[in-house]
Amino acid sequence: MSGKLMFVATPIGNMNDITKRAIDTLNSVDEILCEDTRHSAKLLNLLNIKKPLKSYHKFNYNEVMPSIISELKAGKNFALITDAGTPAISDPGSEIIAELVKEDIYYTIIPGATASVNAYAVSGFKGGFSFIGFLPEKNKDKELLIKDLKSYKTALLFFSAPHNLNADLDFLYKFLGNRKVVIVRELTKMYEEIYHTTLEKGYNKTPRGEFVLVIEGKTIKEENALNNLTVEEHLEYYAKLDYKKNDAIKQVAKDRGVSRQEIYNIAIKK
Repeated sequence: MSGKLMFVATPIGNMNDITKRAIDTLNSVDEILCEDTRHSAKLLNLLNIKKPLKSYHKFNYNEVMPSIISELKAGKNFALITDAGTPAISDPGSEIIAELVKEDIYYTIIPGATASVNAYAVSGFKGGFSFIGFLPEKNKDKELLIKDLKSYKTALLFFSAPHNLNADLDFLYKFLGNRKVVIVRELTKMYEEIYHTTLEKGYNKTPRGEFVLVIEGKTIKEENALNNLTVEEHLEYYAKLDYKKNDAIKQVAKDRGVSRQEIYNIAIKK
């Protein structure tokens, strides 16, 4: 009989947020997969859990997955944890699921802390959220992503590292305009902060710790304001946000619920 793989959520800051079920699961498995063995050893020592650790992170999972699948098929049970929070969201984990399904190996999740859901909960926004994670590194990839997200009416949720925070806020302001944003920093920790601002105002402190940005979605007010413009003014609005002509035409057509050809015909007359 095959073994089992359990995705186990760990605290995102406050160690008291570990669940009893998570502790029981970590005590029950044969081995624990983790991003950083030194980091995870500290958590397990606090919990008095004595289990072998195996490194499993974004730089090596393609190499170690075959052996893990082989050991699971042989009956070995694993837990997979990340440095903090729930695996398989922005951290390693999702890539192994296809192999588990292919080999008909049982897996489940032991739920617990996750920064994304908790940041949205304290934002005060309604209507749900779309989780994006970290922005891509390359500007071209960022622009392709954000232009697709601009029309979303749900809140947009991003992760941001302290050294990228101001650049991320500037980029998002440039392409989304001046929307409300709740900057959530160091959730559950001593220096937790819930900072309500706008993309234009940004964060006027020295960035420290890990950040979650919860940005309001496209509002009816914003939608109406754009659609009350002439088509030429609407195109100019996106041109000022550095949209290329074809991208601006596509977005205006999407905003107004008409064909791209209709907007293109007006654009070429300019």
